[in-house]
Amino acid sequence: MKKHRYDTLAEGIGLDRITANFALGCGNDDDDDDTEETTTTTTRVIDDAIQVSDQEAVNMAHLLLKHEGLFVGSSSAMNVVGAVKWANECEVVKGGGGDEKEDIVVVTVICDGGYRHLTRFWNREFVEGWGLTWPCDDAEEEEEDGHDVK
Repeated sequence: MKKHRYDTLAEGIGLDRITANFALGCGNDDDDDDTEETTTTTTRVIDDAIQVSDQEAVNMAHLLLKHEGLFVGSSSAMNVVGAVKWANECEVVKGGGGDEKEDIVVVTVICDGGYRHLTRFWNREFVEGWGLTWPCDDAEEEEEDGHDVK
């Protein structure tokens, strides 16, 4: 089944066009053109991209709320998933096979709150309508297992 080009729970993510700010980050380091034109020289600041699924974002948003008390929106959840994936990848690369591990620092942006996403990203019926799984909280898990929730 072919998905629509905007088939994502997070609005504004997965666009099939290159925005101006993204194009600036993809600047070309090997521009050997020695013309006299006055242009803004850009350097490449984007080396890679990390794919994050809607389910990973929903799971992360619930984890952040439960464990950190952060009620985030879909963009923030995707940013954190990407940061965690990147940190895990860096640890494997830098850690290598030796006993010494190099400390790494990964920074991301929590750019949106959950209150602006109540009708989509934080709406259980809507999320499940997209074929995703709504993460259970402890009370729901105990109730499903037949244990007393009190």
